Amino acid sequence: MVAGEGHVGGLIGGDFWIGDSSQATTSHCCFLDPNEGGGPDNGLGQYLSAAQMAVADNFVGWDFIERTSDGIANTWSLPDGAPYPLPSALKTDLLPELEGRGTSDSPYLIRSIADFCAMSRHPSACYRLDADLDLGGARQNCPPIPLLVGHFDGGGHSITGLSLTHPCYGGLFGVVHSSASIRDLTVVDANITGMEEDYAMGILAGVNQGDITNCHVQGRVRGNKCLGGLAGVCFGPLNVSRCTAVVSIIRVPVPMAGGGYVGGLVGWSDATAYSDCCASATIAGGDRFWGAGGVAGCMCIGAISRCFTLGSISAGQEAASLGGLAGVAYEVTIRNCYAGVDITTGVKARYIAGLVANPYGGATMGGPIEYCYSRGAICVGEGSEDIQGFVAHGSTPKSCFWDAQTSGIQVSSFGTGLPTAVMQKGQTYKQAGWDFTNTWSICDGKDYPRLRWEQVECE
Repeated sequence: MVAGEGHVGGLIGGDFWIGDSSQATTSHCCFLDPNEGGGPDNGLGQYLSAAQMAVADNFVGWDFIERTSDGIANTWSLPDGAPYPLPSALKTDLLPELEGRGTSDSPYLIRSIADFCAMSRHPSACYRLDADLDLGGARQNCPPIPLLVGHFDGGGHSITGLSLTHPCYGGLFGVVHSSASIRDLTVVDANITGMEEDYAMGILAGVNQGDITNCHVQGRVRGNKCLGGLAGVCFGPLNVSRCTAVVSIIRVPVPMAGGGYVGGLVGWSDATAYSDCCASATIAGGDRFWGAGGVAGCMCIGAISRCFTLGSISAGQEAASLGGLAGVAYEVTIRNCYAGVDITTGVKARYIAGLVANPYGGATMGGPIEYCYSRGAICVGEGSEDIQGFVAHGSTPKSCFWDAQTSGIQVSSFGTGLPTAVMQKGQTYKQAGWDFTNTWSICDGKDYPRLRWEQVECE
């Protein structure tokens, strides 16, 4: 029972606007019935009787260790006779003991799904995956690992068959803390689905604040706010390097104010540097689809270097801010990158570009774009405006090109448009100062420039 005057409640005292933040919401949260000593009820959360508190089925969407139908996270425990759920991490007898000490020089070893779930006991420890895991495609109601504060080394192994449906945020990891890191991990055949007005959905993580190195994802993501192949959102400062995503992403609009962002790697990114990464993404949205790109839907402060994107972005009428590499970018340095993303929209589209598009004027707001090219096709409906072959707005790029033939667009605020045959000549780029010793390679006359780390062999 909570007693007092004004804003009091059994779960949350009140729902306020604080600064520019949105109002708080509750989802799948419970408190004891006011008639049985709990409360009071102020409409925030759901009250349950004492008898209902002792039945796991009354906690919809919760992941219990005693049952498998709700996923493998096994966050909660409610054994027979218990009065209410307890976090399973508090009952050490329910979780296996892991080999190792959880330190950087002796990480806990993960060899089974049960071992994987036991990470909830020590979220700040160091772990190493010591075998491939198959989750079997069983639907999860919660991210298998809701929070990672420590370090996870995939050991070059893979996790297969992740299937997650969550109303807020999610991926293999729910939230990756700023002190955490993930490396050398592959996640394949994943199916991530948001619900209601989800916040951030991605295959590796819903919300990421830690460094990610040499991680690879493949699968499908579906939701309505911030969606990415690797992560829904990234809050830096952090580095994402040598990562790949082969994904299909569908943004499902809902009746709501505002919108979301969609990217092949990340939906919304802040203070993040991406290097030596690639995304092959099929991204789709309906009418008024806003903010999508091969790497990021929206990127604020950061850098993209030696990265490339392939695939397609399709949208309905009145779409805006769709770019082959990024939809919206503020104060972002882009160097030695290319985009081969086909963009298709309905009528009345705005700010569509082969590399970067931005509706607020200034694709990079002062950040340079250097030694980049785009070659994707752009097809928009009648009444569309600000359709550019390379960059819609921004500071003048240096030594940048777009294929005016394959794109079907002859104009761009910046960059140089060339026919395909000239785009596939090494001399075109060497005269512009491109580095073909350390960064780029080309099969002269047969292909566009490729990044050396792709290791493309010419016949």
